[in-house]
Amino acid sequence: MDENLIYRFRSLANGKAKREIDALKNKTLWFSDPESLNDCQEFMVNLNYDCTSTTRNELWKDAILRCSSIKSSEEQVEEMSKTGRLNSIIRNQFVSVIDHYTPLIRTCSFSISNCSEGIKNPINNAMMWGHYTNALEGCALGFDKDILEKHFKSLYANYANAKVDYIRSDSKLPTIESAELSVPGNYENEFFRPLLLKKSDDWEYEQEYRLILAPPLKDKKPDANSVINTLTYTDNALKRIVIGSKLKIDILFELHKILPSQVEFFIAHRSNTHYRIDIKPFDRQQLNKLCSARLFTRSARIGTIRRFLDY
Repeated sequence: MDENLIYRFRSLANGKAKREIDALKNKTLWFSDPESLNDCQEFMVNLNYDCTSTTRNELWKDAILRCSSIKSSEEQVEEMSKTGRLNSIIRNQFVSVIDHYTPLIRTCSFSISNCSEGIKNPINNAMMWGHYTNALEGCALGFDKDILEKHFKSLYANYANAKVDYIRSDSKLPTIESAELSVPGNYENEFFRPLLLKKSDDWEYEQEYRLILAPPLKDKKPDANSVINTLTYTDNALKRIVIGSKLKIDILFELHKILPSQVEFFIAHRSNTHYRIDIKPFDRQQLNKLCSARLFTRSARIGTIRRFLDY
């Protein structure tokens, strides 16, 4: 499979097919609120912060002054720094910053195919197909990472993208200090990226790659009504669709009908010899023949792909 592709696993079961097919027709990707993500430890941080670094001290004083929910003047913040009160203030105000900006952040999750050594490719991982496609009753959409990122960067100034960093599950949570900025003065996406891109290695099998939309921290009054939940991708961004073998035949026909001819079709099915999911190409000319209504009775058309595919 192409190493430059990133995969978005989608369930097409239990009434979800119409929503996903509409998204494919409109070429849109949904960006989720962090609070709706399935990891209960998303956005957690260790609040035991010690403001000992002069550089970080200055960064956080500036960050506090930029946040609209904080009423302290520059002189008050400077005085807090001198008297040692800044540590506790920063802890409290950091929570305010998180509460203020979290509802405005959106993420879109994928899995990379170019995995680290020793990590199973998510496209062959039964856990991915089990958790996110209702056990092969769905699909994995393969996007060209470079095309997707270049297009989104041209649309949205505060767009960011990166691979999730997996931390040992017995490690400590990120500290407020780790959420400061590596480059002084750059308060845009970098403020939240360490929090949005660190997860327990319990999730490492996902090999997650995230696209992030975040308001600039310097924006004192970000407009909640302007939060972007969907972005439209270009015609050439979607390169491949991997269909789960339990997908209903009529949904397969619908996907074949709406997707451009240049999109490659593959079938994901249980291996007959290994604990893995195997992937095989599916010739779209074969699909053209199968789409003939005369080939199937109605009962067969609502069956699953594995009823008639010879593996």
